[in-house]
Amino acid sequence: MSLSLKRATRARRLALILGALFALFAAACSRAPVSEDDLDRALQQVAERALGEHEGTVVVLDARSGRIRAIVNARLAAEQAFPPGSAIKPFTALVALRSGTIGVESRATCDVRYAHRGFELVCAHRRFDVPLSLTDALAHSCNCYFAKMAERLSFAQWSRTLREFGFGQVTGANLGAESSGRMATGDFNALDALGESDRLLVTPLQFVRAYMALVNGGKLFRPRKAPASNFLPDQTGELFIAERDRAALIRGMRACVLRGTAEKAGFAELPHFIFGKTGTSTASNRFRTQGWFVGFVARGDTGDVAPEEVELVVLVFLKRAHGVEAAAVARAMGAYKVVFLTDVAGWLRDKDDPASLISEAGAD
Repeated sequence: MSLSLKRATRARRLALILGALFALFAAACSRAPVSEDDLDRALQQVAERALGEHEGTVVVLDARSGRIRAIVNARLAAEQAFPPGSAIKPFTALVALRSGTIGVESRATCDVRYAHRGFELVCAHRRFDVPLSLTDALAHSCNCYFAKMAERLSFAQWSRTLREFGFGQVTGANLGAESSGRMATGDFNALDALGESDRLLVTPLQFVRAYMALVNGGKLFRPRKAPASNFLPDQTGELFIAERDRAALIRGMRACVLRGTAEKAGFAELPHFIFGKTGTSTASNRFRTQGWFVGFVARGDTGDVAPEEVELVVLVFLKRAHGVEAAAVARAMGAYKVVFLTDVAGWLRDKDDPASLISEAGAD
């Protein structure tokens, strides 16, 4: 099988994961009287079937409580740590916003190539003739924008902010052994801030927990796998995130799925407000790449998303892939359509395998 065909197959598989999970959740919430535990069962089976034999993980959390609604390959999610790639950029942007290094309306020119202190980065997005806003820089994952920003950041402030979100620490999830990942120390450089350094390593579970707090109003929850009935959230901290900064990051992540690196996944067709961020990182052997996507489902249809309106956060991580492969394939629309044309309550009741959604949608 050719490399391009392998990538297309992986891309289709990952988009099906996200399409099925988001669409199933949206349809069940808006159409059918299904229980939370039934929906969890369906989410779990869809994620397992869609990921298949690929080496990776899927983690689905309730963004308002930290309850683990589905998780595939829990040991990988909790015990293995990787460079986060461009998916770290919303956190780097938050450091810059908090410190006044940039404002929500700040713009910077993309020079396509960025070279500094012996390393070089290249932007993969289309060329822009005008300076980019933060929204556009997040949407298109502009390396030049964020590298220039990183030059002006304080390492102490960047490191402190990431530690506030739980980087470099175990999450305390009830899944068994965990890795604490790795936090950068010593001299600071742009590769750290762009997630392309072995000095910053995160587990998928750490990452999805940090993203949850970034968007849900700063609430840090201990992720726990448990039934929905009588579940009590275990909040371990609360971070202050200025609403203006939070809104700016959500605008950037919304632009990512509408016209940026995740555009082709077709999330704009769903009835819920979807936003997220892709990322591609280089493995420790500097040869293979790894793909990340973290996405959110929220009530409403505008950019003014209140913390309590953010319902679901989904992380997909895949080895030997790219971030866009975790979110951007139009074929996932087949999965969306199956869900929306189905009575979800009846589907959950009558089907032995809710993940048959994937085969019905024509997955490989």
